[in-house]
Amino acid sequence: MRLLFTCVGAAGHFHPLVQIARTASAAGHEVAFATGAGYCAAIEATGFRAFAAGFDYGGRPLDAWFPQLGTLTGDAYIRFVARQVRVALRPLRIAAYVACTKLASTDNRAAATWALASSALERQGVGQ
Repeated sequence: MRLLFTCVGAAGHFHPLVQIARTASAAGHEVAFATGAGYCAAIEATGFRAFAAGFDYGGRPLDAWFPQLGTLTGDAYIRFVARQVRVALRPLRIAAYVACTKLASTDNRAAATWALASSALERQGVGQ
């Protein structure tokens, strides 16, 4: 069987999938990942095939934008992402949303869901 895992181009999104992907590969399945182009090299360094797809954080892995992510844990990590990452990436998120709204109507539902969730967090002061 061929399995394609997808994730945002960041260590915290990729690494939880690694053990599942390795187990599937060891069982004889063909495994690959799809992620932003800027994170493909990190995935390939673990031995998996990677395809560039989706949101790309401007061609750089999220971890390269915010090296602090590798040192924070727990509540400090959550606060940093809510207060710093969301704000810094807002222009890229807006551009990605605009691109999504130009896709076929079935994809617009996903874009609208994402926009509603983002808007709800912003109304609560997260990322402001």
